[in-house]
Amino acid sequence: MNIKKENNCLVLRLPLSQKENNCYMDNEDLREVPNLIGVVDNQKREYFISQLCDLSYKDDQQEGMPYIVLTDENEVKEICKEFDLDIWYH
Repeated sequence: MNIKKENNCLVLRLPLSQKENNCYMDNEDLREVPNLIGVVDNQKREYFISQLCDLSYKDDQQEGMPYIVLTDENEVKEICKEFDLDIWYH
């Protein structure tokens, strides 16, 4: 993540992908995997763009910390469509 100030704005740069996390593979064999996901929890009315934790050494993934809080499911869908992110529903 890259955080800086531009004029009167806080600018966050979040990579859309990351190298998979697999200590059983050589570095040159590691693939690029998604780094972010959309999260929708309509029951709690929580909507996020969150980190996606790659656990490919266990053939798994898990939701990481929320980076961006959004207002509703439609906003999550729009952003995820624009940036080709998966959406996880709770």
